[in-house]
Amino acid sequence: MMMKEDDVVSGDYEAPCESNIDCRTNLVCNKTNVSSYCSCDSHYNYHPSGRKCRGNPGAVCDRLTAECVDNAECRDGACECSNQFVPDENKVCIDPCPVKIQHQARIRYPGNCRRFIDCQHKSKTECPEMTIFNLHTQLCDYPKNVFDCR
Repeated sequence: MMMKEDDVVSGDYEAPCESNIDCRTNLVCNKTNVSSYCSCDSHYNYHPSGRKCRGNPGAVCDRLTAECVDNAECRDGACECSNQFVPDENKVCIDPCPVKIQHQARIRYPGNCRRFIDCQHKSKTECPEMTIFNLHTQLCDYPKNVFDCR
């Protein structure tokens, strides 16, 4: 499809749209009398750097469709990062696991000594009360035995 220079319009995502299909994933085509433009759904935030909508873990999700964002799922009416994904500082679900999994398939959940991520099985787990994740043994352990997280 050839675009003319005057086809580009303003909006959250600067591109013309005929339907939601034209608006990339997680965008809505808003038709007005002036022109059509794409904007973010209610449980997405617009990120100008990437010129697209990204998920907002913790945001309210649509209970009827249970739709959230890529790598997020709807739990109790809120979007949460699924599987091994964790929210970054911009509340975008990212994968903290290394591309190639070495001997240690488990990593500590960022900022939480009691939680760990199993990269091999793509899951998150919380250690029982009074224990924290020991990166060296790859198991939940008593804090006195874990020196790299307090």
